[in-house]
Amino acid sequence: MQTLLLRHMRWLFTSDGDRKLSPIVMAIPIVAIFGLNLFILAYAVRISLPETATVSATPQRVSNTGLTAENTAFAADVANPALDSRSSAGDTMVFDVEDEEWDMEPLRVVNVFDLPTAEERRVQFIRNCATCHGSEGRGDGPAAALLLPPPRNFVDSPFRYSSPWADREHVLSDLQRTITEGVPRSAMPGFGGVLTESQIAGLAEYVHDVRQQGEQLALPEEGISVGVRPPITSELVARGKELFTTLACNTCHGDSGRGDGMNAEALVDFQGRPVRPADFTSGLFKTGQTPEDLCRTILFGVPGTPMVAYEAAVTQDNDDDEETINTLDAWALVGYIRSLRSAPQPPGEASGALIEIYQASDELMMTDPTHIAWLGVCPTLVTVKPLQHRSEETTSIAVRAVRSAEQIALCLEWQDETLDLARGNEVYADAAAVTFGLSDEAPPLPIGFGLEDDGSGDSVNIWLWAANRQYEVTTGQPSAKVAAHRPDGDWYLFVPGSGAKIPDVEQIDQPNGVIANRATLDANTHGLGTIVIQPTASQQASTTATWSGGMWRIVIVRSLSSADDQDVQFTSAQRIPVSFALFNGSKGDHADVKLVSAWHWLEVMP
Repeated sequence: MQTLLLRHMRWLFTSDGDRKLSPIVMAIPIVAIFGLNLFILAYAVRISLPETATVSATPQRVSNTGLTAENTAFAADVANPALDSRSSAGDTMVFDVEDEEWDMEPLRVVNVFDLPTAEERRVQFIRNCATCHGSEGRGDGPAAALLLPPPRNFVDSPFRYSSPWADREHVLSDLQRTITEGVPRSAMPGFGGVLTESQIAGLAEYVHDVRQQGEQLALPEEGISVGVRPPITSELVARGKELFTTLACNTCHGDSGRGDGMNAEALVDFQGRPVRPADFTSGLFKTGQTPEDLCRTILFGVPGTPMVAYEAAVTQDNDDDEETINTLDAWALVGYIRSLRSAPQPPGEASGALIEIYQASDELMMTDPTHIAWLGVCPTLVTVKPLQHRSEETTSIAVRAVRSAEQIALCLEWQDETLDLARGNEVYADAAAVTFGLSDEAPPLPIGFGLEDDGSGDSVNIWLWAANRQYEVTTGQPSAKVAAHRPDGDWYLFVPGSGAKIPDVEQIDQPNGVIANRATLDANTHGLGTIVIQPTASQQASTTATWSGGMWRIVIVRSLSSADDQDVQFTSAQRIPVSFALFNGSKGDHADVKLVSAWHWLEVMP
């Protein structure tokens, strides 16, 4: 365009006696070129500026002042949003999308026409939730007695992980998040990657409607907003430590925040069922993982639990402006509580992880857990949680899988500070279990349990490994008499033959004892109390193991195919539902006391 205008200019200014134009006419192209360049410059400046976004926001009346000059300056901005880039106009707040203080992740929304029907929602609830929560959602399922804290009674208990003043849309969003991710420090598993988003949204709708059938508790007057997070300074943390004691937080949560205060064992919810205070050193909080979630819990409490609202104790009117509220004490507690974390949030996939089976680079690795080739196999970290609440160091299990032309090998690695080899007379051995679904759909949870103890559950195949049987297979002797062995700086290799290196421990006198010929047993179950060990002729799995530096690593090997129709098959391309369980003998784990994972997928390639 500019070229065309220049050509016209040259024509206008070309000397020609017959061409006489007025100065105004000649100025028109010049003005046009100037305007065009001005437009281009303005556009370039516009696209170089940071993007902005708008969100609906309620004007704050929070002003946090009183600790440091830095906090005072920051709080002035909070009290008057018009002073900074987050200024509000009416109900719309404008801010830079790169601001980390704001979570711009959209709600997980499933269109109405994609939601399951009412009957489909009920069927999904019965299949995936009723074993724990009961067929009517009252927390009285057949597996409820195994769990501590017990499953939620949806009918008579308020939702604990959503604001009591939230509208239906936000409550459904919080329910979907809970169903997808599970609940930290509880046996509630995640279903993300196992159920579809539509199924999860349908379950959230179903649970919400079940709650509406119960008595609606009177809600307190809606509280204030948490405001904007102030800088977490050393002065703020010191103030939080002081408040932690003066407000008696330590009587439940313990002096060091481990959830072991003097009142911890006596705590019950409003229905009289036992609950446990949070272990702050874990860094995991049931009501949410952000500082804002923690501040909201301090201010407003957790409905239906002994965790009451502390809004009156940690907020006050500002002396210089009685229309604003100072919440710095609440944020001081947040700062101190977060400072108690002993480690970052543990790694691991909550549910629905895809575990790939790699081609074995050396077939010797399938019978040697110490083989260097295992380092070349990418592990999948899977989250495990105790069925009964306790302080727990083991939070995940690393899973590797390889195959040869005829066999498959699973390598499992997890933290266990003690080497527990004996079993019997209230002494328990370390153990692990791998459970496979025998259909394309993940079975109900807990592992393979149906709603009734009548064989109505899905049949599953379980590989049961135990350290005492591993010792017996390795040595040809009964398992050791020692309950827990702590060989600092040493390692032990449990493999058949002369390569084994085992602890030197006293032997138990078992004149009638029977030495098992396999460390891992094949079994099946299709409901509560229905586990059946397969006959000796059907046992195929073999295992080698090592314990070193507080870590177990075991390798379980089995043929790709089996003649038993109750065995999992690895011969065709498919995704096999798989879950894991761990037993720590020194903690008394056995039977239904254990760490468990949600369902994941083992991907078999042709």
